[in-house]
Amino acid sequence: MLNFVLCDDNSSAINKLSKMLNSIFISNNLKGKIAFSTDNPNELFEYVKNNTTHVLLLDIDLKSSISGLEIAEKIREIDKNVYIIFITGHFEFSQLAYKCKTFDFLQKPLTKERFEETILRLYSDIFGR
Repeated sequence: MLNFVLCDDNSSAINKLSKMLNSIFISNNLKGKIAFSTDNPNELFEYVKNNTTHVLLLDIDLKSSISGLEIAEKIREIDKNVYIIFITGHFEFSQLAYKCKTFDFLQKPLTKERFEETILRLYSDIFGR
């Protein structure tokens, strides 16, 4: 079972992402769950420090004093093995995102097909399926 954590400043984006992700789990018989979601970077850090996190789905522009790229760098200090997937409207940051050992960079608006492709590739990378 993989634990997914979502962080986006927009609660409707988190809800949409959660529904798509749960649908992908069900339709592909994948063992995964959304363990935590937040719009608050400090809550995210606390969660990752104290809980097993396998995959982090992260926006870049969080309307905060810290960007998603900075968050990813700090998460790497906490846990080098977390898979990070950026989901953002800021495609111009795609090259910088890969410096954070990013698994994928998905551009908003996100389609279920593109998201499913990434999740299936992620499971294949982790479990060899």
